Amino acid sequence: MAGQTTPGTSLQKQQQEEMTEGWDVLWDPPLEPKYECPICLMGLREPVQTNCGHRFCRYCILKSIRDAGARCPVDNSPLTEEQIFPDNFAKREILALRVKCSNKGCKEKMELIGLDNHLSTCNFAFVRCPLECGDTFWRKDIPEHLDNDCPRRLVKCEHCFKEIPFDQQESHMEECPNVVRPCEFCQQQLTNEQMARHVENECPRALVLCIFSAVGCNVEKMERRNLSEHLQEFTQVHLRLLLNALQTLKDSRFTHRPGNHSDPLSLPARMQDVTYEHRHNLPLTHEQQQMLVLPPGHMAVATPVSPLPIGSELPQGGDGIAKLSHSLQQLVMPNRPFQPRLGETTWSSAEDYLEPVTCASPYPGVMTSPFTAAAAAGGAHAYAHLEGSSGYRTGDPSSVGTSSRDMDSGNPRSEDSSMADARTLRTKVHNQEAKIVEQQHYIRELELKLGSLQQKYFELDERTKERMCNGTFIWRIKEYSKLRQQAVKGEATVRHSSGFYTSYYGYKLCVRVNLNGVDSAHGTHISLFIHFMMGENDDILEWPFQGKITLSIVDQNSNPAQQPKHITETLVAKPSYAAFQRPTTLRNHKGFGYMEFALLRSLENGQYIKNDTLIIKCMVQPQ
Repeated sequence: MAGQTTPGTSLQKQQQEEMTEGWDVLWDPPLEPKYECPICLMGLREPVQTNCGHRFCRYCILKSIRDAGARCPVDNSPLTEEQIFPDNFAKREILALRVKCSNKGCKEKMELIGLDNHLSTCNFAFVRCPLECGDTFWRKDIPEHLDNDCPRRLVKCEHCFKEIPFDQQESHMEECPNVVRPCEFCQQQLTNEQMARHVENECPRALVLCIFSAVGCNVEKMERRNLSEHLQEFTQVHLRLLLNALQTLKDSRFTHRPGNHSDPLSLPARMQDVTYEHRHNLPLTHEQQQMLVLPPGHMAVATPVSPLPIGSELPQGGDGIAKLSHSLQQLVMPNRPFQPRLGETTWSSAEDYLEPVTCASPYPGVMTSPFTAAAAAGGAHAYAHLEGSSGYRTGDPSSVGTSSRDMDSGNPRSEDSSMADARTLRTKVHNQEAKIVEQQHYIRELELKLGSLQQKYFELDERTKERMCNGTFIWRIKEYSKLRQQAVKGEATVRHSSGFYTSYYGYKLCVRVNLNGVDSAHGTHISLFIHFMMGENDDILEWPFQGKITLSIVDQNSNPAQQPKHITETLVAKPSYAAFQRPTTLRNHKGFGYMEFALLRSLENGQYIKNDTLIIKCMVQPQ
């Protein structure tokens, strides 16, 4: 229901309030001292009261107890977190006080409890463009920006009437399906929707690859109108490439099948494999069986075949591969003397077709069929060309005996020996993996030790920097724009530097900055103060502090021809002020400095803020 919050939301809000310092707003009239936190010097936020009667912001006193010790920062009496109680009466009084809107140009006044609601709707609040173009405007100027100036405002395409961001019009024109543009090859006027199909299938001047590039034709791209001339001129080359591709495919499909002991490199054996597969796996037509297997007693007659036209569908299965391979061999390979291969059937002359002579096979029990004669007659020339260097082809019987002896003298490893080798290798792999894991654990331990040493080094380096600055401290405030916006919104109005010493045994101080000003300088100036801190040498130093302190905002202009114009102010310590007394808390809650140190608009011209970094310099000269 309206006005209710879930427990998770309440807890999140409470945690956010606990982590925030006091109210840094424009009080009207000025804030009474009884409502001021002694630690942050701002209006009490979530006020609490101690058992010794002092009021603090909840966040400030908890941080003081945890950082400086369990004592009250005002009277130094013992104080624990259990001795702190919410002061709801003071909280109601503070939320009822009148404040002014912090946005420049707005003159609204309201109670503090209604400030957040006002800031969320204030017309003079700076807000980012809701379309995330990156610009920031007064809230009252956002509608005009969205209508006329925002680069991400939606506009309609005049071709397809689709709404697109204003800054994406050019890229949309490249993709809009209705935009007409000329073809980059033939200059024909087409829409984007038609262009891809035109270039891919129709344009006569588009560059295309040869349709035989998949099988090895490496001719560079040509215009589509020249493709037919190229196909006519290189017909024989294309057929050779296609034959090689088909033969490779057939080799990968029909070699080393279980139960087949034929020579894996022999053409007749491969052709027998084709027959084997079709008899067992694929249904064959009568004509296919007549082509693949000749009946006993019939001679092999080479029938003329015609090559497949380019672009026709290739036959499927092993029978198609055999037919196409046989046709291509007759077209491509020249006639030359045929030499028999081991296990193949040949004839002593052209008239002896009915009297086959079989070469000796090195594999006993393997019989050659009449089919091998037809296969050898149709494809021996192709295999003589493709496998001439394999070592199996021979013309004299001595090589057959040599091959047989090589096969007989082989001493293959037994299965038990192979398993033993596999187990040994597996053991070695496991041992190596165990060593790798051990090394990883050792590396992890070293990384942890290195991280610890780095942390100690950073701490020592920080302490060294605090001690060895000799009273000159440089504070680089990075991400200035982000921190400035946080200060404008009231999220984090105060920033404190790290502590530094005037000398090795000197005073310890820090610098405080209000990036959006404070009190009368709110929204117009940057405010700078110094705060003394509890140091290790306070008991041997003279108090109150006496001397000079110089605060500067450094001019970062890198032009050597221009004289640097640092914004500098020097203050002289006043011993009667509480800011220069010996600190009784971690950081003296009273500071001393300048509310109107520098105009904000003079800082943001690029001369004092470079790479989104503001540099503040503090020089302390004790008397």
